Amino acid sequence: MKQNLLTYPDIKWQYIASEYGATQMYPAHRPLYRTKSGTTCQYPQDQCATFDARLFDWYAAYPPPNNVILLLDKSGSMKESDRMAQLKESARLILAELTFRDRVAIVFFDDKPHICDENIQSDGTTTMLSGIPENHEALRSCLDRTEASGESDFGAAFEAAFNVLEHEQGTENFACISSILFFTDGRGNAGSNPLDLILRHKPEIDVRIFTFVFGSAIDSYNMQSIACEAGGLSFTLRENVNLRSQMTKYHQLLGHDRKNFKKVLWSLPREMDELGEVVSASLACHSDEGALLGMAAVDVPLSSFAQFDNWRQTLDGLQNKSELCLDARPTDAYVRWLRGGACNYCDPSLCGAALHAFIGIASVSGVLLISGTVLIFLYVIFLNIKKLKRKYQLKRKRDDHSTEELISKNSRNFKDESTDGRTVEPQRTHSRIQATQTEEMWHDDEELVSASSTEGDQEIELEGISLNASNDALSVS
Repeated sequence: MKQNLLTYPDIKWQYIASEYGATQMYPAHRPLYRTKSGTTCQYPQDQCATFDARLFDWYAAYPPPNNVILLLDKSGSMKESDRMAQLKESARLILAELTFRDRVAIVFFDDKPHICDENIQSDGTTTMLSGIPENHEALRSCLDRTEASGESDFGAAFEAAFNVLEHEQGTENFACISSILFFTDGRGNAGSNPLDLILRHKPEIDVRIFTFVFGSAIDSYNMQSIACEAGGLSFTLRENVNLRSQMTKYHQLLGHDRKNFKKVLWSLPREMDELGEVVSASLACHSDEGALLGMAAVDVPLSSFAQFDNWRQTLDGLQNKSELCLDARPTDAYVRWLRGGACNYCDPSLCGAALHAFIGIASVSGVLLISGTVLIFLYVIFLNIKKLKRKYQLKRKRDDHSTEELISKNSRNFKDESTDGRTVEPQRTHSRIQATQTEEMWHDDEELVSASSTEGDQEIELEGISLNASNDALSVS
């Protein structure tokens, strides 16, 4: 961002904002905060709402120009749990996101429809207003003066909404796409079933219906069916949760771009204290599947255009190009993903197949997990046995080595050299020593007898044997 500012000094602030609300600005500055009434104030005033870049015109500019019908339940049940206040706050948020490319009308209903006076012309016919700030203020006045009362008739409400769209459809201001945003608590429908009406009008006008239910609707399935029949989404709004974040999938559906067409969008001029009038140029960022991830934008002072001839016409031409319709209709698979995947509230029949598939996959996974665990256990046992066997073999080898060393040591103690120079084994050497000693003993005895025979007569006793020796004879007795 810093390099961009150095390269293109005419641009001023730069923005990157994600669809989930994270925002980065360069250079850093105190942003203008949007209040609940739609006005702006600067940090850190306590009355300012939380800063949200997704509410700025350069971010809201991306979805194709949209004909928006706000179909709002004002029946008596909306008094409960402060739901009427929540409904009005939701409608203000929708208005804040609209740009000059969009068209809007508000239709309240109880037991009959009530179109805001601002959407009724002097001749009594209905009209949709451009989404410029002046019209936002007028429609907010309509919201403020409306109170909850009576019963509710969903069928009559949708009939009025379709009539407004059909009347607008033949005009040159009719936008690229049409949407009905149906806000209700889902209670007390005293009229006809709106599904039949939607099916009847579906061939006549291409419109997506989005249902927003406050609290736990008694007939939530019917609310979901309404959205499913008209290619939309169904939401259950939670209290004390940022509404814009809960509506992320709504914007991802409208802002889907399966061709990933890169198109720079130009806003209307707005006043900034530091720079005077500025316009913003923004570019959308999508995932590979075409989901809107966020927007990048830069502020350009109008004084930067003044150096060019006919710069007003040039800027008007850029803004008019931003109103061109794109072929951005999402695929059925993408819509199913936004609704919650293959098993969703619009395709309940797939839930059984998905459940069986899940059970089958879980069963196979469980068998594989158990088998793998057993194999790992057996492998660990095998490794331990192998380790113990090797340990035993090493111990036995060490014992054999010690025995050989002991025998070698004893061999060195009894070593003897034979006549041919060979080493005599200890046992054989011991036998030869005994034999030699015996021969020497007999040899000594013979010498003793021989010596005695030459000397006079002597008598010798050898182990009980008497020898009488004389010079002439030897007698034994």
